[in-house]
Amino acid sequence: MSALQMYSTAWCGDCHALKRFLAQEGVGYEEIDIDAHPESAEELVAATGKRGIPYLKWEGAFHKAYPLDVPALRAWLRERGLL
Repeated sequence: MSALQMYSTAWCGDCHALKRFLAQEGVGYEEIDIDAHPESAEELVAATGKRGIPYLKWEGAFHKAYPLDVPALRAWLRERGLL
């Protein structure tokens, strides 16, 4: 099974909100700081055409997680068996 990954930065308010939501829901993830890992930022841009964050990645597919839409995110996580 693939691990859920979150592309983020330390300064991003939307990223902090997503982290709080995932913690409250008990959803584990691997955080990828695109400032600390520029190659990950390049991967994000190549896959999505954007550098906006946060993005979630599951089984090779990216999901835009900003602005935080809790009902849509819950549905997305449930569809993948993560919630």
